[in-house]
Amino acid sequence: MDWTGWRRHFDERADRPLPTIGTPPPLDARTAARLARTLGVFCVGEGGEGRIAREIDHATLPGIDDDYRVALKGLVREEGRHARILARMLGVLGASPPRRSLGERAFVRLRRLLGRGDPGVRFKLLVLLAVEVVGIAFYAGLAAALPPGDFRASFDDIVADEEAHLRFHVAFFRLQPWPRWVFRTLWWTVAPAAAAAALFGHGRTLRAIGAFDVPARMQRLLAAVDAGVTMPADVPENTKEDLAAARGAIPAVASDSAAPRR
Repeated sequence: MDWTGWRRHFDERADRPLPTIGTPPPLDARTAARLARTLGVFCVGEGGEGRIAREIDHATLPGIDDDYRVALKGLVREEGRHARILARMLGVLGASPPRRSLGERAFVRLRRLLGRGDPGVRFKLLVLLAVEVVGIAFYAGLAAALPPGDFRASFDDIVADEEAHLRFHVAFFRLQPWPRWVFRTLWWTVAPAAAAAALFGHGRTLRAIGAFDVPARMQRLLAAVDAGVTMPADVPENTKEDLAAARGAIPAVASDSAAPRR
């Protein structure tokens, strides 16, 4: 796998300015407070993945080379940019990013305990892939439910990045030399749990804003990632179109507009 294109992708986007966020969406006080709570949690999460950028320097998994390492660090920097965008949104809503909750700190500690050496790095990347699914579904659902304005445009900005991140992670997992059932077992254990936790914690926000399609977006993305990773490259001619459509569903189902391509 040649990761130079991904490395160039993240390098070229590294110095983008943050979007202008000056006007809050027209929400009542209770709904705005719920949105602020949800964005605060996501803001903390977006800014908390720096550790993997250091650990990847010592990983020797299939598919990892110097270009991949630089590209992954560029991806992590983009997640930090998303955290700054969300922090601006919180400021407009009159809130500030919260500290990590006890549950979030426990999850991070558990992930670190489980994640040592190459297997640990691969597990952390799987968790990041699951988090991308959750983020894309949430941000795209919120953008679709809100009227045109600074918040909607900023969510669309984040979604475009996250869709590229998702394709990057899928490309990595296609290179891993494990049976398909292994990936599927891990994926359908970790990712639905992450999705369910997010929906349980922020369902009131989604309902208040009218983003009722977020669970369906998540389900389509979960299935698209499965297909994108496990579908064989060498298939009969009459099925290639169907498989391409399944893989292409990864960005297509994420938002109302196609992800940027180079």
